[in-house]
Amino acid sequence: MKKLITILIFISATICVFPQGYVLDNSGGKIQNSGTIRVKSGQVKSLPDTLGGRMEFLGRNDASQQLIPNIVYNQLVLKNQSKKIVGDEEKTNGETRNLTVLDSLIMEDSTLFTTFWLGIQPADVHAKASVRNTATYRGTKYVVMNSEESSQDLDGNGSFSRLKIDNPLGVDVINGGGFDIRESLVLRQGELRNSTENNFKLADSSEIVRYTGASLANVPQFGSNISVRYRGSGEMTASNEMPKDSATIRTLDVGNTGGISLSRNVTANDSIIVKGDIRTSSDTLTLTSNNDPIFSDDMESEIHGTFRRNHIESGDTLIFNNPYTYAYFRDSIALKAIRDFAMTVTPGEYPQLPQGQDKVLRALTLMAWDSEGNNIDQGLNMDFGYGWRHKPGQAEDESNDLPIEDIVLQRWIGNSWYDYEGDPAYVDNYGWAYNDMPDITKLGTFGLGLPGYVTLMFAAKILLEGPYAPGSGGFMYTDLLDRGRLDKAPSKDQYPLNLDPNYDPDNFTTVPDSVVDWIVVELRKERNSDAIAYKTGFLRYDGKILDMDGNDALSLSRYDGLDSGGGAYYVVIRHRNHNPIITENTVNIYPENNSDTLDFTNTSIVEGGTAAMKLLEIAADGKRIWGLRGGYYVDDTKDALDRMIGVFNEKTNDRDHRAAWHLFTEEGYLLEDYNLDGIVTTRDFNISWNNRKID
Repeated sequence: MKKLITILIFISATICVFPQGYVLDNSGGKIQNSGTIRVKSGQVKSLPDTLGGRMEFLGRNDASQQLIPNIVYNQLVLKNQSKKIVGDEEKTNGETRNLTVLDSLIMEDSTLFTTFWLGIQPADVHAKASVRNTATYRGTKYVVMNSEESSQDLDGNGSFSRLKIDNPLGVDVINGGGFDIRESLVLRQGELRNSTENNFKLADSSEIVRYTGASLANVPQFGSNISVRYRGSGEMTASNEMPKDSATIRTLDVGNTGGISLSRNVTANDSIIVKGDIRTSSDTLTLTSNNDPIFSDDMESEIHGTFRRNHIESGDTLIFNNPYTYAYFRDSIALKAIRDFAMTVTPGEYPQLPQGQDKVLRALTLMAWDSEGNNIDQGLNMDFGYGWRHKPGQAEDESNDLPIEDIVLQRWIGNSWYDYEGDPAYVDNYGWAYNDMPDITKLGTFGLGLPGYVTLMFAAKILLEGPYAPGSGGFMYTDLLDRGRLDKAPSKDQYPLNLDPNYDPDNFTTVPDSVVDWIVVELRKERNSDAIAYKTGFLRYDGKILDMDGNDALSLSRYDGLDSGGGAYYVVIRHRNHNPIITENTVNIYPENNSDTLDFTNTSIVEGGTAAMKLLEIAADGKRIWGLRGGYYVDDTKDALDRMIGVFNEKTNDRDHRAAWHLFTEEGYLLEDYNLDGIVTTRDFNISWNNRKID
């Protein structure tokens, strides 16, 4: 019968030094150490579960390795060039045990301490007291500082692949710090107390993960492309873990259940993951890439406040504060010069404007800027998607007991809410009501409420050479009305009324007072494109354009072909026997401009300026009064204007003034009656002769 022999080794002040290639095999024995064991070379085997005293692994050959058993050490020193590899042999209930250091973990000189080695699968390294690192820790596992009895000290100028702070009493960076973290810093519990004097660095492409209940006392030194992640249960306020430099953050990942509140402006340059709400308050969250934010699968998370994106391209659907809120520009013309676009979405709050409390509890503000930082709030064309919480009877409900089928998008126009007309909203299984509105051409403050439609109005003033009264200072004769020549509506085939698809002579009732003649207004999105809208009206003696009911402005809407909410348009004025003119630049036609009057007697707004119009007189006060040139009677008048790329209009051709002469003394509503007095005379001939085309 063989006897089992147990060897008990006592080490006090004795130092054990093992030579090259030696293996300390403690199989079947015990070691009680209150001194220091130095392993200068070779390996150790079957150490006890817990080893007191001080254990030093001092291998110097950089081509060799020393396996560090995953047991509990009192003090552990790793030093010199050989690689120090954490083992995985020790198990508890089949699980690999953590290498644990009770007193102090010291990594010195050029040693490499690692949990990454082929064929070995160690667990995290647990440090229960101080950690000093002037060397390198590398691996897929964390060095975890997790005492629960007292705070811990951390110093040295080495590097960690992964470091976790999990001590509710905190960890102090001492002696100047100076270490860097190459991959990941996890703040699991307690405060990591760094300062400007005792600090550390997050290296390029690393991450910092903060849990609820953990914090960072001061801002560390950040490399580039840092990812910031939030985890745990409860709310947090972003603090020193968030880099201040707008170019630093690569990914912002909010995964804690209560979300975060920003304490300053934050910019992410690659991606934003929103599993918990992000609340910006008065700050701004910016995303510079074309990657849309990623929201939680249950559609509960969103960005509260201002979210700005500055990688704006046409043809892309750009998601903003939640999966239902987006902007889409179909092409570069619709995008205009926009380079930055922001939405401020405030869930659970009424718009802070009159009648705001009659709406859905959600306020929206849309803003845009060009590459120079100049604000752009009109002239674009955008499809706008929006949503709100529709959870009747629940605290999250924002519909405010309004009938969802009647809720429309509205924009504040300075004195009232302008309604956009569209289809009823949809409701999904997540408790969201959502909709979209195409052709948004004006930005600003929006709300969601019951309709109270505001009409677009266009007011203009124009004078005609033919009926102009010399010496009047800006008035025209009304001979056609006085002679009864306007009692009957012109034919639908007569220019320019034939251009207006909505003109119907059968709808004509009566002519308003003091009218000179019929006139047509044309709107174009581009200078040389087809018209998107025509509007027929009357020209009054003072130059004002009236609608069919005699109002001194034309009402316009989507039914006339305009964009929802208005837009920027080139305006063409057409009369049957005076030359047409077009504005030099686009004119803003929005609800807030309803009270404005476009004055075409000011030649600076007309393409071609004075060359395109006729000087009617110089008033006593020296004011020059301009009007449309008379005698313009050609079959292809519309085409003539479309060809006018330069500054000069076509003028009356030779055959046109001869036509006036052939109808000499004829009476009626005639194209050749250029002065609009109801009869063709030499005055009409003279107008056409003086304005004839000269080749």
